[in-house]
Amino acid sequence: MRASQRVGLTIGVVFGLGLQLLPVPEGLSPDGWIVVSLAILMVSWWVTEAIPIPVTSLLPLVVIPVTGVAPIANVAVPYASPIVLLLMGGFIIAKSVERWNLHARIALNIVVRAGNHPSALIGGFMIASAVLSMWISNTATVIMLIPIAVSVSYAVLGEKAFRAPFTIALLLGVAYGASIGGLGTPVGTPTNLIVIGFLEREASQSISFAQWMLIGIPTVVVMLPAAWVVLTRWGLRIKAPENDSGCPSRKPHPLEINLDHL
Repeated sequence: MRASQRVGLTIGVVFGLGLQLLPVPEGLSPDGWIVVSLAILMVSWWVTEAIPIPVTSLLPLVVIPVTGVAPIANVAVPYASPIVLLLMGGFIIAKSVERWNLHARIALNIVVRAGNHPSALIGGFMIASAVLSMWISNTATVIMLIPIAVSVSYAVLGEKAFRAPFTIALLLGVAYGASIGGLGTPVGTPTNLIVIGFLEREASQSISFAQWMLIGIPTVVVMLPAAWVVLTRWGLRIKAPENDSGCPSRKPHPLEINLDHL
């Protein structure tokens, strides 16, 4: 165990238990005061990773019933929320995609067909990022695609790739594509599920997976080309690289590779 983990473990226990030695604040019930102590303990252990994060997240299932704050039947209900299970399903899909390199297959197959013009490459990466982000989290999508994007930029520009407008636009395109694509499905980003849960709780409005996509997919179809135009035509104004004679370069596509090994 690292020193920071030992410190976090100690701080969590000391502050969590020590809080119970203080008078209960006015307007707060004793049960609420116990929950505050539990929250402080969990935050301390989460931040320092004193124990595995999944173990910390299960502490309410033990502490709250044992202290008599609420029966375990009530405490366990939020863990089985449809929103939580749907989000967990998205994480399982993301892990499967990563395990079998499906993200690389999708990205490279789309980008290979995008053409060898820099703007077309950027558009291909944006489409790949949006398609992946509809089913896995935006962050996971970007983490998976950034190494591929950097490799492509280096293949196109060599040592000049660092801080080149094409590289900047390519990386921004991956990020923008993920943010926009995440709107397409409920599992595209956790905030979509938060909105669905809020509407179900506060407005008694249930939104199915298909109903969300009826709004989300058209939004992606409109916003993705708009972001591409702003990024390549207005923002950084990406142009095809020229050779020494001043004519547009006709180099082979940097992604003309065999995908069978992926």
